[in-house]
Amino acid sequence: MKSYLKTLCIVSIVGILTGCSSHNSRNLAFSDIKKISSEKSQLQVRQAQTKRFFNTNQDELIKVIVNTMQDELFYITFLDNDSGIISATGKKENLNIDIVSSINPINSDDFDIRISVNIRDNDNTSILEYNELYNYFFDKLRKSLFLEQNLYKKEKQIILDTPKKDKKSYSFQIINID
Repeated sequence: MKSYLKTLCIVSIVGILTGCSSHNSRNLAFSDIKKISSEKSQLQVRQAQTKRFFNTNQDELIKVIVNTMQDELFYITFLDNDSGIISATGKKENLNIDIVSSINPINSDDFDIRISVNIRDNDNTSILEYNELYNYFFDKLRKSLFLEQNLYKKEKQIILDTPKKDKKSYSFQIINID
């Protein structure tokens, strides 16, 4: 019965995380699901839950984490900009799913993000130790961070147009504002 509950939890989490993904992102296949190993050490679990992000800042990471959680239909329940802690909750097939993310600075431009997924069913609570799920979530974070850093930031520009002497054409001057 306990292994059935764990398998149901994994399938539910994978369903939530893959249900709203775009066609370009890598989806977890049902055949990818493995049994959860409760024999993992705490260090192994922590390594799966933590990834390092380079050349960014805490504000960008908070924005990316919140956007990714909302894309996966989780509701943000707590956010602290100073400590970098974000909490979200969601529900799938009568299972309550809680995600907690923490941002830990390594230096001024590098940060570790740790994500923990908890599943609650009535009185039972378990911390998910499924590496593929964490890799999927971190992959979505990296893609979102790339888009945030490269595509969504546009330089602010002022375009001045002045009529030429013939009053039929204009000259344009573009001024970048930093």
